[in-house]
Amino acid sequence: MQQAQVGWDPISINHHLPWESRLFILYLLLVLCISLVESGSLVRQLWPLSASRWNPLRKPGSGIEWADLLAAAGLMNRLPHEIVDRASDGAVSLPRVQQAEGRFLYLWGMCSAKLASLKRLLPLTLLLAIFALVSGAINLLTEVTVQKMAGMAFLAGSIAEGLVPLALGVLICAVLYAVCGFFEGMLTRRQASWNYFCTRVKNQAAAE
Repeated sequence: MQQAQVGWDPISINHHLPWESRLFILYLLLVLCISLVESGSLVRQLWPLSASRWNPLRKPGSGIEWADLLAAAGLMNRLPHEIVDRASDGAVSLPRVQQAEGRFLYLWGMCSAKLASLKRLLPLTLLLAIFALVSGAINLLTEVTVQKMAGMAFLAGSIAEGLVPLALGVLICAVLYAVCGFFEGMLTRRQASWNYFCTRVKNQAAAE
């Protein structure tokens, strides 16, 4: 007697996902939350909330507070034109800029560390996506072996179900890669702008 072929119920996608796939989806949600928190922190450090915050820099100042404000303005690419002009005519002293440079390097390093933590999620997410795919394939082959025969609908549906975690993982990796590339390019430009500003001050101090 001919054995009946095993069918596939699409509803099983929503109710019978393997535990590996469920854990991987929870992991992806955690990655999204971490990415949002870290991205929000980077946005706060790289974009100013108020233009009036930099008004004290337009007047000659000294001390740690003025140097910290100068470093924050450099990181946000919001150095007032008065500061840049005074760097050319020597009104901005080298000790002040050197004091601000240490603070700038600290802030820039903290942003780079946050960006590096996001980048480390890329290979981990991809490896876990591959693991979920392989685990689903093992479960599928085991079920086909036990049942001796499976219909094309069952095989196609099960393969499609197993590819869902991989597709989600690749999508999250692509989003993370784009976010990391965006912030990495911005940090590089901010560092180059700050280095140019410091070079102008140092050249002016050397010429005096």
